[in-house]
Amino acid sequence: MDQIDKKMKKLSDEFKTPSGYEDNIKNTLNSLPQTKEKDESKNTRKTFWTGVLVGTAVILLILAITPGNVISEAHIFERFYRSMQEFLGFGNDTSETSENSSADVTEKEHKRASADLGIELIEHIMDENSVYLLVKVSAPTEISFSDDIGFSYFGVCKGENYNSDSVLPGVKDCKLFEVSQDHPNVATYMLNVSTSETLEDGEDLCVFFRDLSRDPVADEPEVLVEGLWHISFAASFTIHDKIEIDGNSDMKFSFLDKSAFVNNISLSPVKLQLKIDVSEVPYDSLGISDTRLEGKLVTTEGDILISTRGEDDTPIVSSGSIDVSDIEEENTYLTYTFEFEKKVDINKILGIYIEDLFIPC
Repeated sequence: MDQIDKKMKKLSDEFKTPSGYEDNIKNTLNSLPQTKEKDESKNTRKTFWTGVLVGTAVILLILAITPGNVISEAHIFERFYRSMQEFLGFGNDTSETSENSSADVTEKEHKRASADLGIELIEHIMDENSVYLLVKVSAPTEISFSDDIGFSYFGVCKGENYNSDSVLPGVKDCKLFEVSQDHPNVATYMLNVSTSETLEDGEDLCVFFRDLSRDPVADEPEVLVEGLWHISFAASFTIHDKIEIDGNSDMKFSFLDKSAFVNNISLSPVKLQLKIDVSEVPYDSLGISDTRLEGKLVTTEGDILISTRGEDDTPIVSSGSIDVSDIEEENTYLTYTFEFEKKVDINKILGIYIEDLFIPC
C-alpha cells in the first residue's frame, strides 16, 4: 500500500495546473449573459397542483383496479342504456309524467350502502296507488348479475325507516332491468307496487330490500349478500291522467251464481283497478272459489287493447291481484288490480268489459 501511495503522489505532482488557467476560467464565466432568478412562489404553486393532479389520478386508478367489496360510488362511469320511462312507454311525453321523475329531486336520502352492497334510487314513476322505482345495485366483484338473481324480500312502506307494520299491501314485483356494460356486478332493478291504500303526495316512503339471493323464490335460495337495506324518499306524483267511474245498481253481472255490482273503476296509463261488491256471495265461499274476472279495454276503433286473460293473442297484464276488503256496512268487496306491461293511452279507450258487462268511459 505504501508503494501505491508513493506512485499516486508522484503522479499528482507531475500533473500541474498550467499557468494562467484560473484567470482564463474566470474571464469566461464573466462573459456569459446574466439570467433572471426564477419566481420561487410560482414554481411552488406549479409543483403543488402537479402533485394534486397526480394524486387524483392515482386514487382513481386504485378505485378502478381494487378487487373485493367496491360499491356504487367507485363505479363512476357506468353504461346503462335503458330508461324505465321509455320501457313502460312514457318516452319524453311530459303530459302524463312530470319532468322531475328522478329520485334525486327529493330531499330524502336516496342511497344506501354497506361494506358488501350499494343501492341507489335513480328513477321513479308513481301516482296515489302505484309506485315504480328503478334502483342501481352494486355488488362485490365476484358476483355477476343474471335473471336468476334477486332479493328474497322487498317492498315499500310508509315512513322514513323500514317498519314491517307499515308495509304497503297489494301486488309487488322486482325484476332485473339491465346489467352494466362495464361491470357485471352492477345492475338496475325495477320494483313496482300497486296498492289499495291511498298515498299522499309528499309523504315519507321507504323502499326496502333483504338478502340478495340466487333463485330467491326457491325453497332453499342461495344467499349471495345477506342484509337489509332501505332507502327513504318523498312521494312525488308523476302520473296525473286517470279515469274514475262510480258504480251503481245497474252495473251488475253474474258472479259465482249470484250477482255482483261495480262499486268503482279506476283506470290510469299503468293499471286498471276494479272494486266489486260481492255481498250476495257467502263470505266463506270466497276463499274456496275461483273469483277471477275477465276484463277488457276497448279502444275507440273497436280493438281489444288489453285482456286480463290474454285471449285471442291480445296483450296481457304484467301482474294482478285480488284483495278481499274488510266488511263495510255489511257489504263485502273484492278489489282487482291489473298492471299493464306498457303505458296505455286512456284518452283512446272507449269502454271496459267486465265479464259480459260493458261500461263506457
